[in-house]
Amino acid sequence: MVAAQALERYRRYLESVESEADRASGEEEYFELLDPGETIDLLCTRDQLAELTLGEAQMAELERLDQLLVKHHRLIAGNVPPSPDKPPSRWWWHLHQGPRVRRTGKPKLRRAG
Repeated sequence: MVAAQALERYRRYLESVESEADRASGEEEYFELLDPGETIDLLCTRDQLAELTLGEAQMAELERLDQLLVKHHRLIAGNVPPSPDKPPSRWWWHLHQGPRVRRTGKPKLRRAG
């Protein structure tokens, strides 16, 4: 149940950003799609998902949503300061380094079994 709720919260944030990004008339509007508090909540939700055991369908959905997160890395990086205290396996906190950070810090996810 916790995994489903966290995944739904993560989905709502990212799908909202994705749908609104095309309507943003410029950089300033784009960077206002999430405020810093929402961005931190999004990243903390991703932290929570990294700690949970997910089923196959949930893992596939997380992968899809992570692709959206990486697509909008500039928005995330523009709303939170770099977090050097976070380990590289928490790549979502290091998006200020660009989308490649995901490939270098991608953690192993726990599968439900």
